[in-house]
Amino acid sequence: MLKKFFDSVDQETLLQILSLRVKDNLTLNLLKELIYSCATVPGKKVGMPIGNLTSQIFANVYLNELDRFVKHTMKIKAYLRYGDDFIVGDNDLGKLKLFRERTIEF
Repeated sequence: MLKKFFDSVDQETLLQILSLRVKDNLTLNLLKELIYSCATVPGKKVGMPIGNLTSQIFANVYLNELDRFVKHTMKIKAYLRYGDDFIVGDNDLGKLKLFRERTIEF
């Protein structure tokens, strides 16, 4: 379940995902500065500012991992995500319950 998504994003995980795609160190360092510029929990590397345009892009990069999990691992029939909101559908209630459990773990 995504609750308070922007406030709860793990900044280290986001940077790991970005580092898989961004190979230029100067660009990666700039991204680190942007990401670390906001912490929603003092003393922890958690959160993104909701108003920054970069946060919208970072959310799509971060949640792309969820998209891939839903499509390739869970093989859910109907899945729609916009930003940090998503809807799933399947005619197998057992599969939907399993999806909920596995998504929480994910």
